[in-house]
This record gives sequence, C-alpha cells and structure tokens, in this order.
Amino acid sequence: SGPRSRWRRSNVAVAYEADGDNQIFALSSMTISVVTTAADYLAVKTAMTDSTLSVSTVTHNLDTVSFVNATESASPDIRIELWERVAPDLGTLDVVITYSGSAVAVGGAVGFTGVHQTTPSADFTAATGASGTNPSVTVPNVTADDYVLDCVQADNATTTLTVGANQTQLWNRDPFKPCAGSVQDGADGGAMTWTIGTGAWRMAGVRIVAAAAGAATWGPLMALKNNRLVAA
Repeated sequence: SGPRSRWRRSNVAVAYEADGDNQIFALSSMTISVVTTAADYLAVKTAMTDSTLSVSTVTHNLDTVSFVNATESASPDIRIELWERVAPDLGTLDVVITYSGSAVAVGGAVGFTGVHQTTPSADFTAATGASGTNPSVTVPNVTADDYVLDCVQADNATTTLTVGANQTQLWNRDPFKPCAGSVQDGADGGAMTWTIGTGAWRMAGVRIVAAAAGAATWGPLMALKNNRLVAA
C-alpha cells in the first residue's frame, strides 16, 4: 500500500515581496505603482508634515484598503498612518491615497506573503524624539516567522535618514522634509532604528503577523531511513 496520509504541521513565515513609493507636495492625492506576483497582504504607510491632515481613503486597483492605526504630534508636526488589505489583486497595479486636504506627504505600499489572513498586523508602536536623538521603536511580540514594517518622518528640511543595520530600506524621500521606511525579518527582533542628522522626528512600526504557525496540512507521513525519505 502507499504512504499513509495524516495531518502534519508546517510553519508559515512572512516574506517581503515588493514595494512601491511616491511623494507629493501641496497635492491632495498620491498614486503609487506596486508590482506583486504572490502577495497575500498589502500594507500602505504614509507620513504627512501636518498633523491636522489625515487620509480620507486608500484604494488598490480600485478595491478598498482599510485603515489600521495612526500616530500624530503637534511638535514635531507629523502624522503617520497605516492601512492594509488582505488577499490583494496581483499584478502591476496602483494604490491611490486621498488626503483630507493639500498635503506634503510620502507614501509606501508593501506586499508580503505568508501573512495571517484574519489578524494580519498587530502591535502598532509609535515614538517621537527631540533633535539630538536617533529615531527608534521596538515593536513587541515579534516572532521569527513575523516581519516588522516601519516609517519615520523627520522635522528638518536639511537633515538625512540612514537605515539601521538589520533593516532593508524601502524608501527614503524628501519632498520637503525626509521620510523613510524599512522592513526587518522577525528573526532579527522588533527593534527598528535610524540615524538622523539633526532635528526632531516621529516614527511608527508594526508587526506583520505570520500565518498560524504549525498550521495543519494533510499529506503523507514520511520518515528518514538509511538517509532516504520513505513512507512511515
């Protein structure tokens, strides 16, 4: 008879697939092109240099993208928002962000695979700092199968932002004041850091949650015998 079939366990880890970004100066909408081939989750982050503004709507290929969380401060005058969509359409498609007014803003759209489809993001964490301190946030509860996504906005038109050692920079734009974003593999933890030249800053990070670790799948039960896989 053939190999027996039983429920077995397999870990599903998040992987970063693709991103796109853009910037606007004194406009009320932004279009970001992003290419995805396998992403099951799309995160959209945007930072504005005016905390009285906010995002009105976000769409991806005309589909609704949902608001997750936001952080803002009057000093420094910054607002950062996170939006998301599970099971996004695949291809070379546009994300359109509409703001509540004329904005100076930077936005990034990031595709991931292996993401939990019911609770795709968690532990949104924000921090702000005065000039002379470097931007950092530590997102809690990060496991090795998760990913971390961040966004940092500087409050100085002439400064620079340099990404931390374990992070992959996704964007670093300067329509008026620098804004940057990055991702980090959960195996490197939840601490996200940047080096800033000078000036105050605001930053937000979030945990991208892996599909249920140890999800049950049906398949043949195998064993290793004499260095070969055989039916158990």
